[in-house]
Amino acid sequence: MGLFFPLVPIAVVFPPSAILVVGNTIHTSPNISVPTYDFGFRGNTNTEADLAGNLLFILEYDGDLRYPKPYLNKVMKAAAMSGSYLQSLTPCGSSNCTYQITMPGPEFACRDDTTSDLPTTVTNTYGNATSNAEANTYFDNKNIQYIAAQQPMDENNITFVLSGFQTTDVVAIQRGYLLNSSYLASQSSPFPPFYNNSIIYPDNLTLPYGQNVSITYREANAYAIFASIRDALSGAVTDYDIENQFVANIIIFDTPMASYSTDNATLLDIPLSASILQSLLQNITISLLTLSNNNISTKVITSNYINQYQFHYPYLLAIPYALTLVGAFVFIIMGMMALVDNGISASSGGFLQLLCATRGSSVLNEMTRGSSLGGDKNVGDGLRDLVVRYGELRDERKGRRAGFGVESEVWNLVREGTTGDIYRWS
Repeated sequence: MGLFFPLVPIAVVFPPSAILVVGNTIHTSPNISVPTYDFGFRGNTNTEADLAGNLLFILEYDGDLRYPKPYLNKVMKAAAMSGSYLQSLTPCGSSNCTYQITMPGPEFACRDDTTSDLPTTVTNTYGNATSNAEANTYFDNKNIQYIAAQQPMDENNITFVLSGFQTTDVVAIQRGYLLNSSYLASQSSPFPPFYNNSIIYPDNLTLPYGQNVSITYREANAYAIFASIRDALSGAVTDYDIENQFVANIIIFDTPMASYSTDNATLLDIPLSASILQSLLQNITISLLTLSNNNISTKVITSNYINQYQFHYPYLLAIPYALTLVGAFVFIIMGMMALVDNGISASSGGFLQLLCATRGSSVLNEMTRGSSLGGDKNVGDGLRDLVVRYGELRDERKGRRAGFGVESEVWNLVREGTTGDIYRWS
């Protein structure tokens, strides 16, 4: 019974797993400015210097496309070597967010062809001998392994599955990319893009031969991406994996497109197809968001997480409190029954009721004299060892009353009903 009271606060304050702290997601949908890459962005002043500065390629003196700018080649090579797009910074700060934007971009239209004069083209481009003076290896057509050719069946005779050389013709066209961008923990993860032909571009100038400047500018920027891929993947390799190996102007060996055999280091497989080239182009186009040159306002779904209290197991909270209330109610009933049996007034007597119960014993009055001040140090040894009982005081002169006294002054309380206005106990 005595353990009930100290266990009550423990049971009600620490109910196990009754209240859990859980994360709750709050979604908002504001319109905010997000980065994009605009192939038609010519700067804010439309001056010649501003136009040239926002191009993705270096201009010739006559205005032709000379070669892609170094930062475009840097993005292209990084995307090609990683086999994925480059991640851009989130525009949503610390919040997770998802949004959709439409941006133009190039697409490859590829066609497999079985006739090509690729050996002559490579020989005319790189010469008939290696540029390595020490090796001095002749660039013999029989030793060339063209990346556009299939694996030869007979390397000595240069015979292939199909007659002639297997090549892929690639043409760059302009399409629209619809990007669903999702940023989780500030890391981007755009969904695979699909195409939309409903993009409309404003035109304000016309070239002498009738084409709008904005269209020419936009298409030239898109073609610069094609040129960047072409320049990075073009080249030639001869005498691969031997002492006189010759590799010219190609990074394909360093990309996931090249697969090597763990059993034989001399085996190299470079499968090229329209889907592989298109995947590379998509990764580069998405990576252009790291070179964002403009912003667009769009609806952004942001997600923020907050901690909330949740009554996941309500019974774990209800049971301790219910048992405590039931126990307290039982003790209240027992106390009320004791009050009725003992005859003590149910009304609060406060200090007066305490005074009545502790006065009336001449022995106690004598022994407590002088012990009321100074605290525990002034209490005499006789009072410390005194046996005190509660009962009916034996003092006929002062009437019958209950109180504390020594054994010689107190009668046992016996239940006898009432006598006058005095209740008697057992």
